[in-house]
Parts: sequence; structure tokens; C-alpha cells
Amino acid sequence: MRLELLASLLALPSLAAASTIYVQIDVTQDGQDVLYFQGSTLKWQHMTDFANGNATISAKINGVAVLSSTLPNNGVWVNGDTGSQCSPSGSLTCPLFDANTYTLPASLALPSIVQTVALQSLLATPGSGTTVAGGTCASPPCTISIPTDANDQQPNAGDSYTLKVNLDDHPLGGTHNYSIGLTFSDGVTTPEPATFTLSAAGLLALVFFARRQRA
Repeated sequence: MRLELLASLLALPSLAAASTIYVQIDVTQDGQDVLYFQGSTLKWQHMTDFANGNATISAKINGVAVLSSTLPNNGVWVNGDTGSQCSPSGSLTCPLFDANTYTLPASLALPSIVQTVALQSLLATPGSGTTVAGGTCASPPCTISIPTDANDQQPNAGDSYTLKVNLDDHPLGGTHNYSIGLTFSDGVTTPEPATFTLSAAGLLALVFFARRQRA
């Protein structure tokens, strides 16, 4: 009985929950652009109109700020073709991937697992029925599930676990400021330290009683 009781202490260790990561991207956008998020890399694909794309980034892990208003590339994350325009009005041949990418710290990377990334999209100057990040937004903040159109995509194995978020301000026209919030899991679970201690103690006790029974 003692051996059975002690053996129960050797059950598999319980796992701590995976961390929740929140990445926020604030961007000035005109026309249509698609944000790509794969692993630690963020990049833009310009679809129509002007390639504005000035952006800042902030992030939290389990609610604790770990990245705040980081402004790379001499003060701002600027798309390499800022201010340029897609043809026929401009010189860019669109769709066009921007020359610049942004690399997040490894702790904020989008993991290579299938999951639903929650998207909160806020538009500075909303209008009734405004298309924003693949949905409609009458007034911010708006929580929109993706995918909702052909340019939006949740991470999946078939596309190397890439998240795509479509921004399209055509219903309004002009240039607008967006705030895009992405919430996802890092997919990492870790054994609870206390469980390891309990399992080790149980193992030592089990060996002790086994030796006593053989004596």
C-alpha cells in the first residue's frame, strides 16, 4: 500500500500555462496594405495607392510591457517606398513587398503552431461600414476575427505559419491611422517547479521503502 501511495507521487508533472503575447502596431496607411507576421519577422505588402506605412511597435507578455514604442530605422519603422504610389498613378508595380522588414525579439515570435490569433483593430477616423483589417468598423475599438477576406490569413502549416492582416481604407479615401493589436500564445508549456520537487521526494521515498522490504 505504501508503495502504491508513493508511486502516485511520480505522476506526470503538471504544466504551467503558455504565455500570452500581445503585439501592437500603429501605422499610417493609405489604400490597401497587407501586414505579414511570420516567426519574428514583420513586413508589408503594398497592394494599391500610396505606400505610407510609418509604424511603431509595442508588446506585452502576460500583461507586462516588454517593448514600448520601439522606433527602428532612424526613429520610425518606415516602409522603404514611403510616399510612393502604385501604378498607374505612380511608379510602383503592385503588389509589392516592401524593402524593409522588422525583426521582433525571439520572445515575441509567432510560434509555428496552428492557432487563432485574436485581432483588435482601431481606426482613428472611423465611418459607418468602414472596412478595416478585413471587417467593418463603425467606431473604435473594433474586435474583428480573421480571416474574413482573401488577403487575411490565420497561421497554418501550408503557409509556414504566417499571419496576414489586410488593411484597406478605400471606403473612406485619404490617409488614416490604424492601431492593430494581435494576441496569441507562445505555445510553450513548462513543468511546475513544485511538481518536480514532489516527484523527486516521492522517488527517494519509494527507493527507501523498497530497500526496507528487501531487508
